[in-house]
Amino acid sequence: LSSFIFFLMIRRPPRSTQSRSSAASDVYKRQMQNIAKFSALRRITNLRNIFAKGFTAQNVSAQSNNYFKHGHYVIPHPEKVQKGGEDALFVNSQFLAVADGVGGWAEQGIDPAKYSKELCKNLENLVLSQKDQYISKPKQLLIHSAQLTKSIGSSTLCIATLDQTQPILITSYIGDSGYVVYRRVKKDSANEELQLVCKSEEQTHSFNFPFQIGTHGDSPNKALEFKHELQNGDIVVLGTDGLFDNMDEDQIKNVIQPVLCGKEINEDILNNAAKS
Repeated sequence: LSSFIFFLMIRRPPRSTQSRSSAASDVYKRQMQNIAKFSALRRITNLRNIFAKGFTAQNVSAQSNNYFKHGHYVIPHPEKVQKGGEDALFVNSQFLAVADGVGGWAEQGIDPAKYSKELCKNLENLVLSQKDQYISKPKQLLIHSAQLTKSIGSSTLCIATLDQTQPILITSYIGDSGYVVYRRVKKDSANEELQLVCKSEEQTHSFNFPFQIGTHGDSPNKALEFKHELQNGDIVVLGTDGLFDNMDEDQIKNVIQPVLCGKEINEDILNNAAKS
């Protein structure tokens, strides 16, 4: 069983840390109004760049276990492009993770990216050294990664893995980073369409105040964990709140459906598309 995985991260206004609960400032809102039309166009264009590439059949090395075909793309907030944004990720053919550093820390002079990037680096090290321990236990991986992360700050985190013997997607997340799963089904004898299989529900204390792990954060034990039955070729999209706050599941589906349905997809195509 193989699933097609896309990471899509689009920044949103700074969110609250555990020490306070407030939405974005009026100054930020005025700035966003000035770039709103451009940003909306850019988001759709970049999403289409990811999916609208020519899909040509190429050999993919045979694997005995279930695996992901994957690509990723990060779209930082315009003011954070130089440092690469505040999101972080780790991905391979068996593990997927995306983290979003909580922007409210910037108001205290702390770079929100430091925590999310250390978190994902610790996650990567655990996976590479103890893969078998975590392949069916993403919540345990989330907890252990958080325990190892010492930077000041906090982050949301979403992890997905594939059971190696059954067609099961296992997920764990805390906060408002999440995922959506689509399935290609026959519309008629000549056409396919995407149908929604499942979508994660965000964890928030209040508006713009997500559950988060880290300094003064929530216990990682509060992370949610789910199992979803998959079929070969299902499409899984992981992203931060920046994606899901700007596009709902129907809008995401409408972007990817014209390209993916009826196409053969391989890892090289996904990685090349993600760099566009």
